[in-house]
Amino acid sequence: MLLAQFEEGFTVLHIATKENHVDVIQKLCGWADECQLNPTELKKRLLLSRNKKRETACQKAAGIGNVEALQILWLLAKETELNLGVMLLEQGDSGFTLLHFASLQNNVDLLQSVGLCRRMSTEPKETKKKLLLSKNQEVMTTWHIAAVKETWRHLKPYGLWLINQNYTQMICFCCNLWKVLLSTILQHRKTL
Repeated sequence: MLLAQFEEGFTVLHIATKENHVDVIQKLCGWADECQLNPTELKKRLLLSRNKKRETACQKAAGIGNVEALQILWLLAKETELNLGVMLLEQGDSGFTLLHFASLQNNVDLLQSVGLCRRMSTEPKETKKKLLLSKNQEVMTTWHIAAVKETWRHLKPYGLWLINQNYTQMICFCCNLWKVLLSTILQHRKTL
C-alpha cells in the first residue's frame, strides 16, 4: 500500500512531500519500520519511486521549495544508506537536479537542507563536475539559470564557485544585454 501509485504516478510519499506534510512523512517512515517487508528496502523503494514525470519525492520537494520535507527525506536517504551523490544528480523529465531548483528559486535553504557545502567538499571531482554542468531539457546548467535569474551569487558561499567569477559575470552581462536587446526589438516592432 505504501508503494501504490495514484494518478500521475504519485505515491503517498510524493503527495505528502508535495503538500509539505512533514508529520505524514514521519508516520510513513514509522509504518515502513513496522512492515513485514525489510524496512530499509521499503524506505529505499519509497525514496526512489518516480511519478509519471520521473520525479522522486526529493525532487518534488525541491521543485516546490518544501525545505522541511526535503530535510526529512534526505535524513531517510542517509539512514537507508542510499548514495547521496547519486541522489544529487537525479533528474526527472524536466532534467532539473536539486541544484537547478535551488538556482531557479534562489533558495539557499534548499542547499543548506541537504548540507550541500559539506557534500561538495567530500564528493569526488567527477560528481561535482556532473552536478555543476548537468543540463535540463532546455540545455541549461545551474549556472545558466542562475545567470538568467540573476541569482548566481547564492552559489558562492556553498563551495560552488568552481567556475571563474569573470565567466559567471560575463554570462550575467550577456543575459542582461540580451534582455535589453529583446526589449528594444519589441519596442521598434510596435512602432512599425
